[in-house]
Amino acid sequence: MAACRAIVASLLLLAGVSCRAKAAEAADWGPALPAPLVFPLPEQGDSVHGSTGGLGAMDPSAGLLASPERVPAPGPETRGTAPVAAPNGPESLEQGWAVALAFDRSLEAKRFGTAAATETLLSARAERWPSVAVEGSYAVRDNEQAFRSYAVGLPIPGNLRFPFLQEEGFAFRTRIDLPLYTGGEVGQRISAAQAGVATAERDVAFARSELMVRVAQEYVAVLRAEQYLDVADCRVHSLEARLGDVQTLCAHQRATSNDLLAAQAAVSEARQAALEARNLLDLSRAAYNRRLGRPLTYPVWLASVSVPPLADDLPTLTARAVSGHPSLGKLRAQIEALERQAAAELAKNGLRVNAWGDYAFEENRYVDPEGIAEVGLGVSWNIFDGGRDRHCAAAILHEAAALRSTRADLESLIALEVRRAWLEVHQTARRIEAAGEAMRRAEENLRVAQRRHAVAVGTNTEVLDAQLLQSQSRHEHAGAVCDAVLAAVRLRHATGELGR
Repeated sequence: MAACRAIVASLLLLAGVSCRAKAAEAADWGPALPAPLVFPLPEQGDSVHGSTGGLGAMDPSAGLLASPERVPAPGPETRGTAPVAAPNGPESLEQGWAVALAFDRSLEAKRFGTAAATETLLSARAERWPSVAVEGSYAVRDNEQAFRSYAVGLPIPGNLRFPFLQEEGFAFRTRIDLPLYTGGEVGQRISAAQAGVATAERDVAFARSELMVRVAQEYVAVLRAEQYLDVADCRVHSLEARLGDVQTLCAHQRATSNDLLAAQAAVSEARQAALEARNLLDLSRAAYNRRLGRPLTYPVWLASVSVPPLADDLPTLTARAVSGHPSLGKLRAQIEALERQAAAELAKNGLRVNAWGDYAFEENRYVDPEGIAEVGLGVSWNIFDGGRDRHCAAAILHEAAALRSTRADLESLIALEVRRAWLEVHQTARRIEAAGEAMRRAEENLRVAQRRHAVAVGTNTEVLDAQLLQSQSRHEHAGAVCDAVLAAVRLRHATGELGR
């Protein structure tokens, strides 16, 4: 009895040493678990790709049932609306990005997907650990069980009774199973789970990039609406001044009533356009606040945007997009995950070796000893399964081949998007130059009109018209700058560099 217990204890010690050895050899199985996500602004890290997976970092003194650290999911404190405070200065586009990345619900959903993939990886790594099961019971019976024997031709009573199970008793059992060799199935499933984590990370990276593009669009929409309202107000002011001049001329019978009606209709139309501009500005600000998780009526004060520098040459940008775009990285990780899953299916038919130990105790005064321990080494080999696992692996490989075709098509589409964004960047640069020249001419026209009015040669209406022309030229120049900023953001999104 003591020898058997010593053997079980030795097996438990061997399992603990084996677990620690596997943790020490994690580098041979593949990179450790990706760094835990930090919310609400996780840093995008490189994906993990390897042939097999390790147990991750472990404390050697953690014991037999220690497990790798679990990656936390986004907590409730990261959800909801952004903190509301009165702006103490104009908000830049980078600040708007930071707020949106912290409080966007769709991006939060992608982060939960990464947390789920990490838990799947932890589950796959746990397959290398030994399993320990303990069960116990207490039974009460209405009578003792016994063997009955009849002695014939012996000088003893003929009806003999030998009890072997007492009326009540306690029993428990402990079993440990340690997989020694699984034909590579566990390692392939770990690698597939690592590829799943990489897929989720690339999904988060692409969602970040798309969110930043949407924020930039709504940021620029607010700036455009403000410029449009300035032009509309300037036009109303100019037409009202012209209406005053026409009314004065009509009072001196130097203009007809048709001129007065035309001037009044122009003022009404300009006021309606200004009202539409105010509504557009209010809606643009509300949409921007919604994107940032703020109340729709939160005051918006945005900083002006500057002209971004021109991008690199087109072949360099295309090469960077093909090598580092999150969508292509996601497909590559998905292909790797499917290939590992297919290898795991094929490994089911391989040789398997496991060690096990068992200790059973039953309280029974008729049995000696009441507890017994045993150890064993098991071997199994699925020689024939009708081709089930082979066909399952082939189906998974066909899915991987389909994703390869999708990836090839996506590469050409991304190259086209990079080319379109690159051309847009250079087009907006030329528009800025033309709009700048028009703005300088409008400013010179305003100075001429003001000098003419100062020497009583020109009228006040001419000055107001020149001011309207100057306002329109500034609006066109600001619009060109906004388009250049959006083009630069779209180019970074197309190359996969936005949000890194």
